Amino acid sequence: MKVLIFFIFFSCSHFKENKTFQESNRVISSEETNLKKAQEIFKNFLISSRKYNTLKKDIYLYHWRDRTNSGIKESSKFKKENSRLAKEYIDSLASHFWSDEAKHGMVGPGLYTTHDPYSSSRFAFGTKAAHGYGDHDPKTGLLIQTLVPKGTAYLDLRRNNRGGGGKSNTIGQVSRDITDSLKSYGCNFDEYEEWRNLYVLDPICRKIMLPVFKELKIHLVLHHWWDNMSFSQYQCQSLGMAILLISTKKIKKKNVLTYISNDFQKESLSKNAKLLLYGAKRMKSVSGSDALIIQKWDHLNRKDEVNNTLEEKERKKWLNRHANCIDHVLFYPEYEK
Repeated sequence: MKVLIFFIFFSCSHFKENKTFQESNRVISSEETNLKKAQEIFKNFLISSRKYNTLKKDIYLYHWRDRTNSGIKESSKFKKENSRLAKEYIDSLASHFWSDEAKHGMVGPGLYTTHDPYSSSRFAFGTKAAHGYGDHDPKTGLLIQTLVPKGTAYLDLRRNNRGGGGKSNTIGQVSRDITDSLKSYGCNFDEYEEWRNLYVLDPICRKIMLPVFKELKIHLVLHHWWDNMSFSQYQCQSLGMAILLISTKKIKKKNVLTYISNDFQKESLSKNAKLLLYGAKRMKSVSGSDALIIQKWDHLNRKDEVNNTLEEKERKKWLNRHANCIDHVLFYPEYEK
């Protein structure tokens, strides 16, 4: 009799445990299904809205910083070593985007760049000086040039004229199906929400979005770094635009070059240095005083000499790759300045 009672008790306990285990599995399975569904809908949204795209040709990206403690020296003598150090630097910064600890940055952590070598050169003085604090000595600046190859995937967060409440880098108008799907998983937002608040600061939205970014192999994030701007008056939306580098898997070490003031203190300049000087004069009307940093590096104050020593096809190719309008660079590979 005791054996029978024990068997019945053990069977009931085992049944309850098994039932609880099955219910727990169903909950986990349901969460995974909802997560995968939300990720698939989000991925389709990025593709259909053209926020996800790929480069139609190679482009150059530029990053300015103070060269203190960088180890970078004159490129004519230390080109390979400079490329190695610069590649390690951009690798490190880009990897921060995927870290759960890093929460800074306008659209997330990573390497902030521009598509021309002038519009962000205030950061040659260091981040604090760029915002009006500290010394402003052009000789302390370091310019890192990175070639990003054709076919590289990017995320375009530049706000259009619809929605967003006049604030840059916001979601804008999104269909009800997408918002409902993401809300069902706990990722809540409206059209005035900044992208950064979702995939950087919100752990639930981040769980949906980051795996999609990895699946699509997104390397770049295009965004506006000037806030509260209306772009309806401009045909080109390049003004105030920056590019966040979040992956360097497609970037080769040999395609990461550096420039410091010493590289311009010579009678004979490299072709790249000549092109930077040439572009500074041409793009001054767009970049304003920012274009003067490189010109200040040239102690000989070269003028027509640079133009005369550059072939026309070289100048044309450079301007094509550094068009004032980034849309021409991204979407129209046949564009000629």
